[in-house]
Amino acid sequence: MLENLDSVDWAKLGHAYGEATDVPRQLRALASGHEKERQKALWDLHGNIWHQGTVYEATAVAVPFLLEMLKDDHPAPESILVLLALIATSNYFLFHRSPSFVSSRMIPASASCLRTASALAKSRDLRAC
Repeated sequence: MLENLDSVDWAKLGHAYGEATDVPRQLRALASGHEKERQKALWDLHGNIWHQGTVYEATAVAVPFLLEMLKDDHPAPESILVLLALIATSNYFLFHRSPSFVSSRMIPASASCLRTASALAKSRDLRAC
């Protein structure tokens, strides 16, 4: 899981607090088997890649990794599904690099979130979400 995480130049991507160089560490922690690490990572990701309803360039790049965690039978899929749902339904995209960001990256990432969440909900009992 997360084999391609280091192939992304996170320093060139932004999130709520600037360069997204902390996102790989947070994604790895979210994928870990330790509950406290996962909770902290989830809190941090809510604060930087989905900050008060705003999504960023790093958000679109992080989405495939979040989806990968769901496909790999993550121990707490509900928490990732909630984050993905918030990302997918965000109504505020920060255009700090290019207006084409929304059409080229965020819309496909959001569609992926919704497709995967729907498929996962059909295949698992996620009524507790």
